[in-house]
Amino acid sequence: MTKQTYTFAGKEWSLSALSRMSGVKRSTLGRRLRGGMTVAEAINRPVYARHIVTIDGNDYTIRQLCEQTKIKPCTFSTRLAEGWTIEDAALTPHQKRPPITAWGRTQTLTAWSRETGIPRATITDRIENYGMTPEQAMEHRYYRGTMLTAWGQTKPVREWAKEKGILASTIHKRLEAGLPPEVAIGAEVARR
Repeated sequence: MTKQTYTFAGKEWSLSALSRMSGVKRSTLGRRLRGGMTVAEAINRPVYARHIVTIDGNDYTIRQLCEQTKIKPCTFSTRLAEGWTIEDAALTPHQKRPPITAWGRTQTLTAWSRETGIPRATITDRIENYGMTPEQAMEHRYYRGTMLTAWGQTKPVREWAKEKGILASTIHKRLEAGLPPEVAIGAEVARR
């Protein structure tokens, strides 16, 4: 089997020799050449060019683009992963969620999350995907999270467990069995 060679600057080069000469990783060069680039393009393309986005003839890094359009990089990346075009992902404004009204009070999702100890994603998922009303979404406590409310106080389950001298897993098991938080935290552990 003969090694494949590439012509560049009037000479024949192996992939390894091209890599050493150009400073571009051998695997990157190979991928670029297999993808259809010419040798000159594969060598001269910036190593991080995949992070360069061209919109209206202007080149931006993803960070520059996100700063300019006020889109969070994680939002931009998620949009691309969902199949959005680069232009749509960059130029579609971030839509803020409307405030949520429950029990006659209106607050942001973040405020409700802090108050109830239920993660924002869980509240949103319950309302949007399970068809719950805001009240229903926030009545059901979030037991697998780190925060638990009992006696009007919200603390991490670890802290409740340490305070009461029991394991956090014991509190979780009691909650899963349907005990109210106050009983799950305050019940005495049967000693053998």
